Amino acid sequence: MEENPNVTIEVEALDEEAYKTKFKAYSMEGMPDVVSIWGQPAFLDEVLDAGVLAELNQDDYKDYGFISGSLDGFIKDGKLYGLPRNTDVAGFYYNQKMFEDNGWEASMALNEDIPEEIRTNIRVFTMLVIDGGKGTATDIAAWNGGGYAVSADSEVKEEAVKFLNYMYQPDKLSKYGWENGVGMSAQDQSAYMTGDETELQMQFVDAVNNATSVSGTPINDCGPSAFKTSIESEIQSVSNRSISLVLPGLLLFFFAILAPICLSVYYGFTEYSGMGTATFIGMENYKKLMTDNVIWSVLIVLIWHGFGWGMLIYYTGFKNIDPVLYEAATIDGADQKTTFLKITLPLMKPVIQVNVTMAVISALKQMETVYLLTNGGPGNSTQFAANYLYQQAFRSFRWYGWLIFHSQAARKCLQADFSSSRRRSSGEIMSKHL
Repeated sequence: MEENPNVTIEVEALDEEAYKTKFKAYSMEGMPDVVSIWGQPAFLDEVLDAGVLAELNQDDYKDYGFISGSLDGFIKDGKLYGLPRNTDVAGFYYNQKMFEDNGWEASMALNEDIPEEIRTNIRVFTMLVIDGGKGTATDIAAWNGGGYAVSADSEVKEEAVKFLNYMYQPDKLSKYGWENGVGMSAQDQSAYMTGDETELQMQFVDAVNNATSVSGTPINDCGPSAFKTSIESEIQSVSNRSISLVLPGLLLFFFAILAPICLSVYYGFTEYSGMGTATFIGMENYKKLMTDNVIWSVLIVLIWHGFGWGMLIYYTGFKNIDPVLYEAATIDGADQKTTFLKITLPLMKPVIQVNVTMAVISALKQMETVYLLTNGGPGNSTQFAANYLYQQAFRSFRWYGWLIFHSQAARKCLQADFSSSRRRSSGEIMSKHL
Protein backbone atom coordinates (compact mmCIF):
# COMPACT_ATOMS: atom_id res chain seq x y z
CA MET A 1 0.00 0.00 0.00
CA GLU A 2 3.00 2.29 0.40
CA GLU A 3 3.36 2.22 -3.39
CA ASN A 4 -0.29 3.28 -3.84
CA PRO A 5 -1.17 5.70 -1.02
CA ASN A 6 -4.34 6.92 -2.78
CA VAL A 7 -5.91 3.45 -2.95
CA THR A 8 -8.43 2.47 -0.28
CA ILE A 9 -9.37 -1.19 0.10
CA GLU A 10 -12.62 -2.13 1.83
CA VAL A 11 -13.39 -5.84 2.15
CA GLU A 12 -16.85 -7.28 2.77
CA ALA A 13 -16.93 -10.96 3.79
CA LEU A 14 -20.16 -12.90 3.26
CA ASP A 15 -20.94 -16.57 2.78
CA GLU A 16 -21.67 -17.71 -0.78
CA GLU A 17 -25.48 -17.61 -0.83
CA ALA A 18 -25.73 -14.35 1.12
CA TYR A 19 -23.23 -12.74 -1.25
CA LYS A 20 -25.12 -13.91 -4.35
CA THR A 21 -28.27 -12.31 -2.94
CA LYS A 22 -26.45 -9.06 -2.20
CA PHE A 23 -24.82 -9.14 -5.64
CA LYS A 24 -28.25 -8.58 -7.18
CA ALA A 25 -28.67 -5.52 -4.97
CA TYR A 26 -25.24 -4.33 -6.04
CA SER A 27 -26.20 -4.63 -9.70
CA MET A 28 -29.11 -2.22 -9.15
CA GLU A 29 -27.57 0.22 -6.66
CA GLY A 30 -23.95 0.30 -7.82
CA MET A 31 -21.22 -2.35 -7.89
CA PRO A 32 -17.93 -2.24 -5.96
CA ASP A 33 -14.93 -1.72 -8.24
CA VAL A 34 -13.71 -5.32 -7.82
CA VAL A 35 -16.25 -8.06 -7.13
CA SER A 36 -16.19 -11.76 -6.41
CA ILE A 37 -17.86 -13.88 -9.11
CA TRP A 38 -18.31 -17.52 -10.13
CA GLY A 39 -17.27 -18.72 -13.57
CA GLN A 40 -20.35 -20.89 -13.99
CA PRO A 41 -23.36 -20.39 -16.31
CA ALA A 42 -25.78 -20.58 -13.35
CA PHE A 43 -24.25 -17.33 -12.04
CA LEU A 44 -22.26 -15.69 -14.81
CA ASP A 45 -24.78 -15.80 -17.70
CA GLU A 46 -27.38 -13.71 -15.87
CA VAL A 47 -24.70 -11.29 -14.66
CA LEU A 48 -23.31 -10.78 -18.18
CA ASP A 49 -26.80 -10.33 -19.61
CA ALA A 50 -27.23 -7.47 -17.15
CA GLY A 51 -23.99 -5.90 -18.45
CA VAL A 52 -22.42 -5.28 -15.02
CA LEU A 53 -18.93 -6.72 -15.63
CA ALA A 54 -16.08 -5.13 -17.57
CA GLU A 55 -14.26 -7.03 -20.33
CA LEU A 56 -10.64 -7.95 -19.63
CA ASN A 57 -7.81 -8.25 -22.15
CA GLN A 58 -6.83 -11.92 -22.40
CA ASP A 59 -3.39 -11.07 -23.73
CA ASP A 60 -2.52 -9.41 -20.39
CA TYR A 61 -2.55 -12.81 -18.65
CA LYS A 62 -0.47 -14.97 -20.98
CA ASP A 63 2.46 -14.96 -18.52
CA TYR A 64 0.36 -15.31 -15.35
CA GLY A 65 0.64 -19.10 -15.30
CA PHE A 66 -3.07 -19.94 -15.33
CA ILE A 67 -3.69 -23.68 -15.54
CA SER A 68 -4.92 -24.83 -18.95
CA GLY A 69 -8.71 -24.47 -19.16
CA SER A 70 -9.05 -22.50 -15.91
CA LEU A 71 -10.17 -19.34 -17.75
CA ASP A 72 -12.85 -21.12 -19.82
CA GLY A 73 -15.67 -20.60 -17.32
CA PHE A 74 -15.03 -16.84 -17.29
CA ILE A 75 -15.18 -16.47 -21.07
CA LYS A 76 -18.37 -15.88 -23.04
CA ASP A 77 -18.57 -15.24 -26.77
CA GLY A 78 -14.78 -15.16 -26.88
CA LYS A 79 -14.51 -12.36 -24.30
CA LEU A 80 -12.91 -12.63 -20.85
CA TYR A 81 -14.84 -11.16 -17.90
CA GLY A 82 -13.07 -12.52 -14.82
CA LEU A 83 -10.08 -14.42 -13.42
CA PRO A 84 -10.31 -17.70 -11.45
CA ARG A 85 -9.13 -17.67 -7.87
CA ASN A 86 -8.70 -21.35 -7.04
CA THR A 87 -8.88 -24.93 -8.27
CA ASP A 88 -11.50 -27.10 -6.56
CA VAL A 89 -10.82 -30.84 -6.57
CA ALA A 90 -13.41 -33.41 -5.47
CA GLY A 91 -11.60 -35.83 -3.20
CA PHE A 92 -12.31 -38.35 -0.43
CA TYR A 93 -10.43 -38.02 2.83
CA TYR A 94 -9.42 -41.12 4.78
CA ASN A 95 -7.35 -42.04 7.83
CA GLN A 96 -4.16 -43.65 6.58
CA LYS A 97 -3.36 -45.41 9.88
CA MET A 98 -6.84 -46.90 10.11
CA PHE A 99 -6.56 -48.19 6.55
CA GLU A 100 -3.12 -49.70 7.20
CA ASP A 101 -4.18 -51.32 10.52
CA ASN A 102 -7.11 -53.02 8.80
CA GLY A 103 -5.27 -53.97 5.61
CA TRP A 104 -7.47 -51.69 3.48
CA GLU A 105 -6.17 -50.16 0.28
CA ALA A 106 -6.81 -46.72 -1.18
CA SER A 107 -5.53 -45.08 -4.31
CA MET A 108 -3.39 -42.40 -3.94
CA ALA A 109 -2.97 -30.34 6.95
CA LEU A 110 -2.35 -27.50 7.95
CA ASN A 111 -5.41 -27.12 10.22
CA GLU A 112 -4.01 -27.11 13.75
CA ASP A 113 -7.54 -27.31 15.21
CA ILE A 114 -7.44 -31.00 14.22
CA PRO A 115 -5.49 -33.19 16.71
CA GLU A 116 -2.03 -34.06 15.44
CA GLU A 117 -2.55 -37.83 15.58
CA ILE A 118 -5.46 -37.38 13.15
CA ARG A 119 -3.96 -34.58 11.09
CA THR A 120 -0.77 -36.46 10.30
CA ASN A 121 -2.75 -39.44 9.05
CA ILE A 122 -5.24 -37.65 6.78
CA ARG A 123 -4.84 -38.64 3.14
CA VAL A 124 -6.99 -38.19 0.06
CA PHE A 125 -7.99 -40.16 -3.03
CA THR A 126 -9.92 -39.00 -6.08
CA MET A 127 -13.04 -40.54 -7.68
CA LEU A 128 -13.34 -44.30 -7.47
CA VAL A 129 -12.79 -46.35 -10.63
CA ILE A 130 -15.35 -48.96 -11.69
CA ASP A 131 -14.13 -52.16 -13.33
CA GLY A 132 -15.02 -52.03 -17.01
CA GLY A 133 -15.88 -48.32 -16.82
CA LYS A 134 -14.57 -45.67 -19.20
CA GLY A 135 -13.07 -43.47 -16.47
CA THR A 136 -9.58 -43.93 -15.04
CA ALA A 137 -7.94 -42.89 -11.78
CA THR A 138 -6.47 -39.84 -13.53
CA ASP A 139 -9.87 -38.57 -14.75
CA ILE A 140 -10.68 -36.22 -11.89
CA ALA A 141 -13.61 -34.04 -10.85
CA ALA A 142 -12.19 -30.54 -10.62
CA TRP A 143 -13.23 -27.05 -11.65
CA ASN A 144 -12.30 -23.39 -11.33
CA GLY A 145 -15.37 -21.74 -9.86
CA GLY A 146 -14.67 -18.67 -7.76
CA GLY A 147 -12.80 -15.63 -8.99
CA TYR A 148 -12.78 -11.85 -9.32
CA ALA A 149 -13.93 -9.32 -11.89
CA VAL A 150 -14.16 -5.56 -12.40
CA SER A 151 -17.42 -3.61 -12.44
CA ALA A 152 -18.37 -2.20 -15.83
CA ASP A 153 -19.67 0.98 -14.17
CA SER A 154 -16.63 1.60 -11.98
CA GLU A 155 -15.58 5.25 -12.00
CA VAL A 156 -11.95 4.09 -11.75
CA LYS A 157 -12.19 1.11 -14.07
CA GLU A 158 -8.63 1.33 -15.38
CA GLU A 159 -7.22 1.50 -11.86
CA ALA A 160 -9.45 -1.41 -10.77
CA VAL A 161 -8.10 -3.53 -13.64
CA LYS A 162 -4.53 -2.59 -12.63
CA PHE A 163 -5.30 -3.65 -9.06
CA LEU A 164 -6.76 -6.96 -10.28
CA ASN A 165 -3.67 -7.58 -12.42
CA TYR A 166 -1.40 -6.77 -9.47
CA MET A 167 -3.33 -9.10 -7.19
CA TYR A 168 -3.06 -11.97 -9.71
CA GLN A 169 0.68 -11.66 -10.31
CA PRO A 170 2.03 -15.20 -9.78
CA ASP A 171 3.99 -14.23 -6.66
CA LYS A 172 1.00 -12.57 -4.96
CA LEU A 173 -2.40 -14.23 -4.48
CA SER A 174 -1.32 -17.67 -5.68
CA LYS A 175 1.82 -17.77 -3.55
CA TYR A 176 0.20 -16.39 -0.38
CA GLY A 177 -2.74 -18.76 -0.65
CA TRP A 178 -0.50 -21.81 -1.00
CA GLU A 179 1.90 -20.85 1.79
CA ASN A 180 -0.97 -20.25 4.22
CA GLY A 181 -2.93 -23.36 3.29
CA VAL A 182 -5.94 -21.43 1.96
CA GLY A 183 -6.32 -23.70 -1.06
CA MET A 184 -5.03 -24.59 -4.49
CA SER A 185 -4.62 -21.72 -6.90
CA ALA A 186 -5.84 -21.68 -10.49
CA GLN A 187 -2.28 -20.70 -11.39
CA ASP A 188 0.86 -22.82 -11.61
CA GLN A 189 2.39 -22.66 -8.14
CA SER A 190 5.20 -25.22 -8.59
CA ALA A 191 7.79 -22.43 -8.33
CA TYR A 192 6.69 -21.69 -4.77
CA MET A 193 7.00 -25.18 -3.35
CA THR A 194 9.05 -24.98 -0.16
CA GLY A 195 9.60 -28.68 0.45
CA ASP A 196 7.76 -28.41 3.75
CA GLU A 197 4.36 -29.25 2.25
CA THR A 198 2.35 -31.96 3.92
CA GLU A 199 1.80 -35.25 2.11
CA LEU A 200 -1.89 -34.34 1.85
CA GLN A 201 -1.03 -31.13 -0.02
CA MET A 202 1.26 -33.00 -2.40
CA GLN A 203 -1.44 -35.60 -3.09
CA PHE A 204 -3.75 -32.85 -4.32
CA VAL A 205 -0.98 -31.33 -6.43
CA ASP A 206 -0.14 -34.71 -7.96
CA ALA A 207 -3.82 -35.39 -8.70
CA VAL A 208 -4.10 -32.16 -10.70
CA ASN A 209 -0.70 -32.39 -12.41
CA ASN A 210 -1.21 -36.02 -13.45
CA ALA A 211 -4.83 -35.62 -14.54
CA THR A 212 -5.61 -36.83 -18.06
CA SER A 213 -9.01 -35.09 -18.03
CA VAL A 214 -10.86 -32.66 -15.78
CA SER A 215 -14.65 -32.63 -15.38
CA GLY A 216 -15.04 -28.85 -15.40
CA THR A 217 -18.15 -27.05 -14.14
CA PRO A 218 -20.52 -29.36 -12.17
CA ILE A 219 -23.77 -30.13 -13.98
CA ASN A 220 -25.93 -28.23 -11.47
CA ASP A 221 -24.03 -25.04 -12.36
CA CYS A 222 -24.29 -25.54 -16.14
CA GLY A 223 -27.85 -24.24 -16.51
CA PRO A 224 -29.78 -21.17 -15.39
CA SER A 225 -30.12 -20.36 -11.69
CA ALA A 226 -33.63 -21.87 -11.57
CA PHE A 227 -32.22 -25.22 -12.76
CA LYS A 228 -29.49 -25.06 -10.10
CA THR A 229 -32.04 -24.35 -7.35
CA SER A 230 -34.32 -27.17 -8.51
CA ILE A 231 -31.65 -29.86 -8.85
CA GLU A 232 -29.95 -28.95 -5.55
CA SER A 233 -33.33 -29.12 -3.81
CA GLU A 234 -33.80 -32.64 -5.19
CA ILE A 235 -30.28 -33.66 -4.10
CA GLN A 236 -30.91 -32.25 -0.64
CA SER A 237 -34.18 -34.15 -0.29
CA VAL A 238 -32.43 -37.40 -1.24
CA SER A 239 -29.57 -36.74 1.19
CA ASN A 240 -32.15 -36.14 3.95
CA ARG A 241 -33.76 -39.49 3.06
CA SER A 242 -37.02 -37.76 2.31
CA ILE A 243 -39.20 -38.51 -0.70
CA SER A 244 -39.46 -35.54 -3.01
CA LEU A 245 -43.00 -34.39 -3.66
CA VAL A 246 -42.00 -33.42 -7.19
CA LEU A 247 -40.35 -36.67 -8.25
CA PRO A 248 -43.47 -38.88 -8.36
CA GLY A 249 -45.25 -36.27 -10.46
CA LEU A 250 -42.29 -36.05 -12.84
CA LEU A 251 -42.20 -39.83 -13.23
CA LEU A 252 -45.94 -39.94 -13.86
CA PHE A 253 -45.66 -37.13 -16.39
CA PHE A 254 -42.83 -38.91 -18.21
CA PHE A 255 -44.38 -42.37 -18.43
CA ALA A 256 -48.05 -41.39 -18.82
CA ILE A 257 -47.79 -38.27 -21.00
CA LEU A 258 -44.35 -37.42 -22.39
CA ALA A 259 -43.33 -40.94 -23.46
CA PRO A 260 -46.64 -41.67 -25.30
CA ILE A 261 -46.45 -38.29 -27.04
CA CYS A 262 -42.87 -38.97 -28.21
CA LEU A 263 -43.85 -42.45 -29.42
CA SER A 264 -46.84 -41.02 -31.25
CA VAL A 265 -44.62 -38.50 -33.04
CA TYR A 266 -42.19 -41.29 -33.96
CA TYR A 267 -44.90 -43.62 -35.29
CA GLY A 268 -46.39 -40.70 -37.21
CA PHE A 269 -43.45 -41.00 -39.60
CA THR A 270 -43.90 -44.76 -40.06
CA GLU A 271 -46.34 -47.28 -41.45
CA TYR A 272 -47.24 -49.41 -38.47
CA SER A 273 -50.29 -51.53 -37.71
CA GLY A 274 -49.40 -52.21 -34.09
CA MET A 275 -47.79 -55.54 -34.92
CA GLY A 276 -44.55 -56.37 -36.69
CA THR A 277 -41.91 -53.84 -37.69
CA ALA A 278 -42.60 -50.15 -38.25
CA THR A 279 -41.52 -48.91 -41.69
CA PHE A 280 -40.32 -45.33 -42.06
CA ILE A 281 -42.36 -43.46 -44.71
CA GLY A 282 -41.48 -39.84 -43.93
CA MET A 283 -44.27 -37.27 -44.23
CA GLU A 284 -46.76 -39.52 -46.06
CA ASN A 285 -49.12 -39.85 -43.10
CA TYR A 286 -49.20 -36.09 -42.64
CA LYS A 287 -49.81 -35.52 -46.35
CA LYS A 288 -52.86 -37.80 -46.14
CA LEU A 289 -53.99 -35.99 -43.01
CA MET A 290 -53.77 -32.56 -44.64
CA THR A 291 -55.73 -33.73 -47.68
CA ASP A 292 -58.43 -35.53 -45.68
CA ASN A 293 -61.63 -33.46 -45.80
CA VAL A 294 -63.19 -35.38 -42.90
CA ILE A 295 -60.54 -34.45 -40.33
CA TRP A 296 -60.70 -30.83 -41.48
CA SER A 297 -64.45 -30.77 -40.80
CA VAL A 298 -63.65 -31.60 -37.16
CA LEU A 299 -60.60 -29.34 -36.89
CA ILE A 300 -62.46 -26.29 -38.22
CA VAL A 301 -65.12 -26.69 -35.53
CA LEU A 302 -62.47 -27.14 -32.80
CA ILE A 303 -60.47 -24.13 -34.01
CA TRP A 304 -63.62 -22.01 -34.14
CA HIS A 305 -64.49 -23.21 -30.64
CA GLY A 306 -61.15 -22.30 -29.05
CA PHE A 307 -59.98 -19.41 -31.20
CA GLY A 308 -61.86 -16.66 -29.40
CA TRP A 309 -60.74 -17.73 -25.94
CA GLY A 310 -57.10 -17.95 -27.02
CA MET A 311 -57.20 -14.56 -28.73
CA LEU A 312 -58.77 -13.01 -25.62
CA ILE A 313 -55.82 -14.24 -23.52
CA TYR A 314 -53.31 -12.92 -26.08
CA TYR A 315 -55.11 -9.57 -26.23
CA THR A 316 -55.02 -9.26 -22.45
CA GLY A 317 -51.31 -10.04 -22.48
CA PHE A 318 -50.63 -7.39 -25.12
CA LYS A 319 -52.59 -4.75 -23.19
CA ASN A 320 -50.52 -5.41 -20.06
CA ILE A 321 -47.24 -4.48 -21.78
CA ASP A 322 -46.19 -0.99 -20.74
CA PRO A 323 -46.27 1.35 -23.81
CA VAL A 324 -43.27 3.17 -22.35
CA LEU A 325 -41.09 0.23 -23.37
CA TYR A 326 -42.07 0.65 -27.02
CA GLU A 327 -41.51 4.41 -26.83
CA ALA A 328 -38.03 3.89 -25.36
CA ALA A 329 -37.22 1.33 -28.07
CA THR A 330 -38.35 3.74 -30.79
CA ILE A 331 -36.17 6.53 -29.36
CA ASP A 332 -33.21 4.12 -29.32
CA GLY A 333 -33.77 3.41 -33.02
CA ALA A 334 -35.15 -0.14 -32.74
CA ASP A 335 -37.13 -1.37 -35.75
CA GLN A 336 -40.34 -3.45 -35.56
CA LYS A 337 -38.53 -6.77 -35.78
CA THR A 338 -36.17 -5.89 -32.93
CA THR A 339 -39.03 -4.53 -30.84
CA PHE A 340 -41.02 -7.73 -31.32
CA LEU A 341 -38.08 -10.04 -30.52
CA LYS A 342 -36.67 -8.04 -27.59
CA ILE A 343 -39.83 -6.67 -25.95
CA THR A 344 -43.08 -8.24 -27.11
CA LEU A 345 -42.02 -11.89 -27.33
CA PRO A 346 -40.18 -12.08 -23.95
CA LEU A 347 -43.02 -10.32 -22.10
CA MET A 348 -45.63 -12.49 -23.82
CA LYS A 349 -43.81 -15.74 -22.96
CA PRO A 350 -45.97 -16.54 -19.86
CA VAL A 351 -49.15 -15.86 -21.89
CA ILE A 352 -47.96 -18.14 -24.71
CA GLN A 353 -47.18 -20.87 -22.18
CA VAL A 354 -50.70 -20.64 -20.74
CA ASN A 355 -52.33 -20.79 -24.18
CA VAL A 356 -50.21 -23.73 -25.36
CA THR A 357 -50.88 -25.63 -22.13
CA MET A 358 -54.62 -25.06 -22.43
CA ALA A 359 -54.57 -26.12 -26.09
CA VAL A 360 -52.79 -29.38 -25.26
CA ILE A 361 -55.18 -30.12 -22.39
CA SER A 362 -58.16 -29.35 -24.61
CA ALA A 363 -56.87 -31.69 -27.34
CA LEU A 364 -56.32 -34.52 -24.86
CA LYS A 365 -59.79 -34.29 -23.34
CA GLN A 366 -61.74 -33.44 -26.53
CA MET A 367 -64.76 -35.74 -26.59
CA GLU A 368 -68.20 -34.29 -27.27
CA THR A 369 -67.41 -32.49 -30.54
CA VAL A 370 -65.80 -35.55 -32.13
CA TYR A 371 -68.51 -37.85 -30.77
CA LEU A 372 -71.34 -35.74 -32.18
CA LEU A 373 -69.72 -35.02 -35.56
CA THR A 374 -68.02 -38.26 -36.61
CA ASN A 375 -67.66 -40.55 -33.56
CA GLY A 376 -64.06 -41.07 -34.71
CA GLY A 377 -64.98 -42.28 -38.18
CA PRO A 378 -64.81 -43.08 -40.93
CA GLY A 379 -62.60 -45.85 -39.60
CA ASN A 380 -60.42 -44.08 -37.05
CA SER A 381 -59.46 -41.13 -39.22
CA THR A 382 -60.92 -38.53 -36.81
CA GLN A 383 -60.30 -40.42 -33.58
CA PHE A 384 -59.27 -38.43 -30.48
CA ALA A 385 -57.88 -39.85 -27.23
CA ALA A 386 -60.95 -39.17 -25.06
CA ASN A 387 -63.39 -40.58 -27.64
CA TYR A 388 -61.18 -43.65 -28.13
CA LEU A 389 -61.13 -44.22 -24.35
CA TYR A 390 -64.92 -44.02 -24.24
CA GLN A 391 -65.29 -46.54 -27.06
CA GLN A 392 -62.89 -49.01 -25.49
CA ALA A 393 -64.52 -48.78 -22.08
CA PHE A 394 -68.26 -48.64 -22.91
CA ARG A 395 -68.54 -50.25 -26.36
CA SER A 396 -65.77 -52.80 -26.67
CA PHE A 397 -65.58 -53.33 -22.87
CA ARG A 398 -61.81 -53.66 -23.00
CA TRP A 399 -60.12 -54.05 -19.61
CA TYR A 400 -57.62 -51.25 -20.16
CA GLY A 401 -60.43 -48.87 -21.10
CA TRP A 402 -62.19 -49.60 -17.83
CA LEU A 403 -58.90 -49.35 -15.93
CA ILE A 404 -58.08 -45.91 -17.32
CA PHE A 405 -61.68 -44.75 -16.89
CA HIS A 406 -61.84 -45.80 -13.22
CA SER A 407 -58.37 -44.39 -12.48
CA GLN A 408 -59.42 -41.04 -13.94
CA ALA A 409 -62.70 -41.15 -12.00
CA ALA A 410 -60.80 -41.91 -8.76
CA ARG A 411 -58.39 -39.07 -9.47
CA LYS A 412 -61.29 -36.67 -9.99
CA CYS A 413 -62.90 -37.77 -6.72
CA LEU A 414 -59.68 -37.35 -4.79
CA GLN A 415 -59.09 -33.97 -6.43
CA ALA A 416 -62.61 -32.82 -5.53
CA ASP A 417 -62.22 -34.07 -1.95
CA PHE A 418 -58.84 -32.35 -1.61
CA SER A 419 -60.24 -29.09 -2.98
CA SER A 420 -63.21 -29.18 -0.61
CA SER A 421 -60.86 -29.96 2.31
CA ARG A 422 -58.74 -26.95 1.43
CA ARG A 423 -61.84 -24.77 1.22
CA ARG A 424 -62.99 -26.01 4.65
CA SER A 425 -59.51 -25.41 6.10
CA SER A 426 -59.39 -21.92 4.60
CA GLY A 427 -62.83 -21.20 6.01
CA GLU A 428 -61.79 -22.36 9.49
CA ILE A 429 -58.65 -20.20 9.36
CA MET A 430 -60.66 -17.18 8.23
CA SER A 431 -63.25 -17.71 10.96
CA LYS A 432 -60.46 -17.92 13.58
CA HIS A 433 -58.97 -14.65 12.34
CA LEU A 434 -62.40 -12.99 12.26
